[in-house]
Amino acid sequence: MTSEISPLPSTDSPNDPVAPSGVDVPQIPEGSPEGPAPKSSLDVAPFGELHEEPEVSVKAAIPPLLSEEEECDTFEPDYTDADLAEALQPLMAGGNTVPAPFASEEFEATLRCAFRRALAEHSAGPFDQPDFVQRCLWRFDALLSSRSYEEILYQKTKRFRMEEIYLFDHDRLSLVSFASIDPSRHASARKISPAAQRIAAKIRDHSGAISLDFAAGDGRRAMIRIGRWSIMAALVRGEPDALVRNDLDYALRRIETRFEHDFEADLPLLLEVQPLLEECLLIHSPVIPASV
Repeated sequence: MTSEISPLPSTDSPNDPVAPSGVDVPQIPEGSPEGPAPKSSLDVAPFGELHEEPEVSVKAAIPPLLSEEEECDTFEPDYTDADLAEALQPLMAGGNTVPAPFASEEFEATLRCAFRRALAEHSAGPFDQPDFVQRCLWRFDALLSSRSYEEILYQKTKRFRMEEIYLFDHDRLSLVSFASIDPSRHASARKISPAAQRIAAKIRDHSGAISLDFAAGDGRRAMIRIGRWSIMAALVRGEPDALVRNDLDYALRRIETRFEHDFEADLPLLLEVQPLLEECLLIHSPVIPASV
């Protein structure tokens, strides 16, 4: 059984709620072109080509290579030989100043002092032992002359060695410190005092002049070196060479430089200076072995 479908509502009915509203269509103004607008022209370069050349960065110009002569003429060093000489002036001896440790003679004395102390316990000398007959004759000579065999040995072989070192005050000639190869005398200021007084009495004569070299008795001679605050007296057995004075001067300057303020304050320096005087006892020439 089929039902009858009602017809669709008509759009002409003014009371129809679903009737579409009218649309205002804009009017085309008069004088407008009848045909379509022309196509815009685009100037496109072919593939891989540019209308403008790219900017090229300017490279810095490389100067030409100079020859060795031209390079030496144009090179400006950071410092000159004059600047180096001025910087080294305090280390070099000059004028009336005290020679520095890097002066020629002073530098050699420094090296000798260092090597002497390092090799003192290992150096036996370059000489062979004297033969048996020679040793017997020298011992017989020592017995007849009431001298020691070592004294005869130094005399016959023309060797030398430092036996005692005294350091006196420059003005009063009072004993500051000392060193001796005799262990008993080295450890006792009482035993060394009489010999130190005899040496101090001979340093200046009646006019006040200082004797730089004189006989010290017992076959020894005293070498005197003068410092600013002190006077050093070295008792030498044998004939010293020309280098001994430089070595003693270096030792004296080393002592006065290290204890400058103590000398000015007149402080006791017996034990403080003694190790430096002990190094002076190592000044000797190689000796022929004295063993039988």
